[in-house]
Amino acid sequence: MNRTRRALASSVLLGSMTLGLSACGQGSPAVCADMDQLRRSVASLKDIQLDQGALSELSSRLKTIQTDARQLQADASKEFADETAAVTKAGDALGVGIDQAMANPSIATLSALKPQVTALGTALGNLSDALSSTC
Repeated sequence: MNRTRRALASSVLLGSMTLGLSACGQGSPAVCADMDQLRRSVASLKDIQLDQGALSELSSRLKTIQTDARQLQADASKEFADETAAVTKAGDALGVGIDQAMANPSIATLSALKPQVTALGTALGNLSDALSSTC
């Protein structure tokens, strides 16, 4: 991976680390445990080594995040339907972007990931805020 691509990949991953997810309390509803699992999955992104396999690893970990988000969506009440749907939508959009970057690695496809990561971070932060009174 050349220097520019590495820098772009780094900014994408670092952007994901700024997600404002807080831990939910123990002994709470299933949705709180789901949120904790989702938070751990998102936090695992920081462990990705920025080298030639980074996009593949990011894709794999995103699939885990999407699974966790769908479980949370299934357990969440209708009260959190908008927030969980936004997380799912943002995760799916990021997945498409990663697939495009893997198929055609370029500055343009890697740069396109940053706003998608930001959108996922915003959606996760909004969900965390919404769950704060429950968890």
